[in-house]
Amino acid sequence: KLIFDLPEVLRLCTIDDLLNHGFKEIINAFDGFRAHSVDGLGLLDSFGISHERILLSSRVYTWSNLTIQHYRELGYVMNEIPVELTEKELMHRNNQQSILPVYGRTTLMIKADCTHQNVKGCDKKSEILYLNDRKDVDFPVWNRCSICMNYIYNSRPYSILDLIGENHLGVKGHLITFTLEDEREVKQVLYSYCNHTMDAIDEFTRGH
Repeated sequence: KLIFDLPEVLRLCTIDDLLNHGFKEIINAFDGFRAHSVDGLGLLDSFGISHERILLSSRVYTWSNLTIQHYRELGYVMNEIPVELTEKELMHRNNQQSILPVYGRTTLMIKADCTHQNVKGCDKKSEILYLNDRKDVDFPVWNRCSICMNYIYNSRPYSILDLIGENHLGVKGHLITFTLEDEREVKQVLYSYCNHTMDAIDEFTRGH
């Protein structure tokens, strides 16, 4: 199914950009919409989009059965599992309509201050720079010029690709997010997903 992924941060200029690129006209072409904030839910409401067509991303926290029930009472059925929850906590959560993130670089921060502009000047070109911490670890920074925001990612991708075969959490589906991967890395991740292995992936973190 085709899901429209809204920007994580919605500013007036971002909404104007969506409208100028024909967002109203293409609404019916999508099976659903992925919202990352209450702002996103409000925007979709303004277009009369049914709550049943909306996937609550992990940023719209459904961390307990109480919050899941609250959103269901509002008509929101689908949700992503928050990455902060441990496996033990998830075993007490209702995951029947939940999507489990199984691979991807965790976004540590989204910021308006542009690292690219500070280092090289604003040239309207998106590229990857790196922040180096006191442990000499590099954190990728991607300046997304289309929405004038910077994304700081974890130094290692999060992955549980070798664990999902058990599926004892009873989830509805899985989420794989590609951000900085090249063609070779994408193939390795998809191979690992299909074979429930981590052999093709060198460095990763389990998260919680």
